[in-house]
Amino acid sequence: MMKKSEAQRTLILKTARELFAKKGYNATTTRQISRTAKTAEGLLYYYFPHGKQEILETIVQSGVSHRLSLFKAAEVKAEGQSLTQQIMGIFEALCDAFQSEASYQSFIITIRERSVLSGTQAEWITQAIEMVGNHLSHLLATDQAYAGLPDQTRLNLASIIAAIFQKVFYDELLIRNLQTISPAARQTVAHELACLFQMMPRASS
Repeated sequence: MMKKSEAQRTLILKTARELFAKKGYNATTTRQISRTAKTAEGLLYYYFPHGKQEILETIVQSGVSHRLSLFKAAEVKAEGQSLTQQIMGIFEALCDAFQSEASYQSFIITIRERSVLSGTQAEWITQAIEMVGNHLSHLLATDQAYAGLPDQTRLNLASIIAAIFQKVFYDELLIRNLQTISPAARQTVAHELACLFQMMPRASS
């Protein structure tokens, strides 16, 4: 059972996340967060001494960590499948993550409010993105056709795959303002990956 203090902190984060996603970070005040959460403003500063900025960074870090954990879990689950199946499995797992309201809101906030994050937080996000690229590169390294390629070549290919994922997420969630990745978009990714694999250099060639 969640302790009262933990429940109050969670409520403040949930309320702030909803307001940031709907109104934007700059248009949301700590007073609005407290009123909407029906808590005293002093309580907000008790849990988050640095106020709104600390709340934002907590939301962003939690969301990115959650998506990274899904990415890694999907990678493990897909072991033994073909390379295409493994990569599509990872993509599908990330797509499914956005069906959660919290994960969807966190993603929107991370993209829209990146300019107001601290340097440390922005660097952490960059490292998280690089981690995804490294995981995809490792996946390529375990496939016999690509294991003999130079590390940089595999990293470049992994970056292309990550860019394909990223474009779909941006188009569907930000531009089209959808909360789920459409079947058509998923089919587009599968087609683009198939084309990419056909053009990929192979160690045996």
